[in-house]
Amino acid sequence: MARTKTKHKKRRVNPKKGKSAPKRSSIVPAALFLLLTAGLVGLLYLTVGRHFPGRSPLPNKKSQAIGRPDSRQHRDTSVKSKKEGPQPPKTKINPALGQATNLIIYRLSSDFSQLVKTSLKINKTLSRRKKVQRIIAFLSIPVKDRPAALAPRTKLRSVSFKKPLIILDISADIRNNLINSGAQDEILTIACLTNSLLKNFPDYNLLQILIDGKKCRTLAGHIDISRPLGYQTGVAIKYD
Repeated sequence: MARTKTKHKKRRVNPKKGKSAPKRSSIVPAALFLLLTAGLVGLLYLTVGRHFPGRSPLPNKKSQAIGRPDSRQHRDTSVKSKKEGPQPPKTKINPALGQATNLIIYRLSSDFSQLVKTSLKINKTLSRRKKVQRIIAFLSIPVKDRPAALAPRTKLRSVSFKKPLIILDISADIRNNLINSGAQDEILTIACLTNSLLKNFPDYNLLQILIDGKKCRTLAGHIDISRPLGYQTGVAIKYD
């Protein structure tokens, strides 16, 4: 009887040990769940960071700043340039070009009684020959009521400068306006030509006139032009 009781005797179970067993079994899945959740969150953060450069790490921001200009800064500069308007292109200007000077020209008055002092604006860089050409051309054209001092077809053949002398060779067309004219017309014609040339070249005070390359006695039979002529002071001059 004693053995039977011993066999069927129930084992006492410690209530504390029985409750702790299920707790240990539930910790492992919870830890695994937390680890998986953290891994997913980290993977999601990295994926989202790649698609949004503003949330990328600091090295990506630096590389972006170096590789491309800031769009905000670009917009600011474009707006500023629109407000200021288009800027003119910068060009290099030679200060010698475009500077003007005046030639002093003595023309005939409308009543053929005196000379009229006028000015002609030209480029300062013109050569001496070009200046002489301008003087002769200007004296060959009538202006308003003032007649031309030289005939319209008068041409410059050559000019040379040998201090203190200017040697001027012009065509024989200068005589066309002096046919059947008196001494006064011839004097005024010579004075217009001589004074205009000597006034614009102050380093020279004598003018030798040649007609078709030759020295001539007169233009119309009155005034000797075979010798060098100086500035004509005996002719009345008024200012324009």
